[in-house]
Amino acid sequence: MARRRTRSQRTPNPVEAAPDNSAGQLIREWSAFLPDLDKSAFSIQYQLHRINVIATQVTNRLAIPFDINDIDVTLLMVIRRDQSVRPVRPSDLWRQFDLRPSAITYRIDRLHKLGLIDRRPDRCDRRAISLALTAKGEHAIVEIVRAFNDCVSERLATIDAIGGREELDRLLGVFVAAWEAVSTDHEAPGEKAP
Repeated sequence: MARRRTRSQRTPNPVEAAPDNSAGQLIREWSAFLPDLDKSAFSIQYQLHRINVIATQVTNRLAIPFDINDIDVTLLMVIRRDQSVRPVRPSDLWRQFDLRPSAITYRIDRLHKLGLIDRRPDRCDRRAISLALTAKGEHAIVEIVRAFNDCVSERLATIDAIGGREELDRLLGVFVAAWEAVSTDHEAPGEKAP
């Protein structure tokens, strides 16, 4: 005979479990406004968004000494990661970030003027250029990534205390893969293919 779970053993209702802060208040307000809302999805969505906003602010503060911002940091990281595999072209960046070529050109020009990246003739196509980090760019991105990683590790200590870092990492990996599948399917979330 199956035992009935007590209230404390049940999966918590995200609205009931919402912290007593502005995030919890926002989740409760939207749940009241849209009763059919998937409350746990909304709660997770909002919490990930909030982490992203704070992480962007932290990245911007860490990037100040190098006169760059979080978007520049992301571009430098991609250039740093990919240059060991193959040359990175400006077109690779605007395709990857879904930005207009003019926006990427502006960023590349700025990073070049700051001495963080070099433009080099592409070995395979003389009409194209490839991008590479300079020693100054390499130093900047290494410093920022290390400092940000220290910040994340400090925040993860709260999860480490309950033994959840590996599980969080695993679940986030599954969740990221689900979102990446949406972007490759060319469907907006929630849309059904005809």
